Amino acid sequence: MGLRFRKSIKIAPGVRVNFGKKSTGVSFGTKGARVSFNSKGRVTRSVGIPGTGLYYQQSSGLGKRPSAKAGPKADQTARSAEGTPATAGSFILCGLILLLPGLFLQIFSLPIIKILGWMLIIPGICIILTSKKSAASCKARADAEREAAEAELAALMDSQRQAFCEMLAAIPRHPIEITEDVGLAPLSPTDLGSLTYSRLSTRNNRTKLAAFVVVDVETTGLSPYEDAIVEVSALRFYDFRPVELFTTLIRPPHAIPAKAQAIHHITDEMVAGAPAFGEIAAALESFIGKSNLVGHNLPFDLGFLYRAGLDVTRPARKYYDTCELSRAANPEGSHKLQSACERYGIVMDQAHRSSADCLATGLLFAQLVSAKLGAPEETAEQ
Repeated sequence: MGLRFRKSIKIAPGVRVNFGKKSTGVSFGTKGARVSFNSKGRVTRSVGIPGTGLYYQQSSGLGKRPSAKAGPKADQTARSAEGTPATAGSFILCGLILLLPGLFLQIFSLPIIKILGWMLIIPGICIILTSKKSAASCKARADAEREAAEAELAALMDSQRQAFCEMLAAIPRHPIEITEDVGLAPLSPTDLGSLTYSRLSTRNNRTKLAAFVVVDVETTGLSPYEDAIVEVSALRFYDFRPVELFTTLIRPPHAIPAKAQAIHHITDEMVAGAPAFGEIAAALESFIGKSNLVGHNLPFDLGFLYRAGLDVTRPARKYYDTCELSRAANPEGSHKLQSACERYGIVMDQAHRSSADCLATGLLFAQLVSAKLGAPEETAEQ
């Protein structure tokens, strides 16, 4: 005949003190659902069907990463799950639940009762002492996981920016013929007030939308009457893919203000040898041809082109402003170009340079069309 040591002792309905090889603890609940705390700062939650061996168990806290596993086989592959971080307060509470009854039992004179009291006091003290360390460990792990996620996101963003730059660099450049500046007569942007900017509809024909030219200008300021163009780009898209880029710096008639330079980083030195707008206007008009025009805040770009003498109202064409299209599709949030692009997973680089803005705007327009009409059939099949 020998003595058999139980791994747990029931001290109250639903409450057990647990003894292991390396730690002690306390658990609460019934056979079908139980929460356990141990002296090493671990919290284990389990639910199951009594008598069947089927259960689900999740653990978190100090010592190892949050995990989850399912039964009935002990060697079954564990499934990872996000554990709920244990707090110092929860451990202190459980420690007190053990400690106070243990202290109460010390008032009795029977040795067996005193021993039982110490069996409650020791794990209670252990749980309380490890509470702060456990909470600090959970916070440190959460901080480390957040930093790792942020680093991973930063690396992904850098990779996508690099892909954007490579796409932009791979677009064939349109040769620009510089002619004599004939002194184009400035036009009044107020005449553009009658232009109608098209909206996207489920009735649109995707094929007709797939070919367009994106235009963008960088300027010395915000007024087409007082300021001038310092860079202009036009990017032709066919089947929603960029196929040819017209881009050039423009020599303005006056110096570029510091505020404008801070935005697009185009300096007076950079434009010193560039052509005047009148010298490339005919080439730009020929490049645009009869294509539909797309732009982000398109009235701004058209206003400067029109004021510089380029009549963008002829021939008849359609105009799509991705800023307004983005606002119609997503009423909440910012609709600046970079913000609108990020909403659709487009990570751009070299913002506020006209060629990069053209590429980002064209890709954004393609995403807005897909959001309205659905993905193309070949994309959906893939």
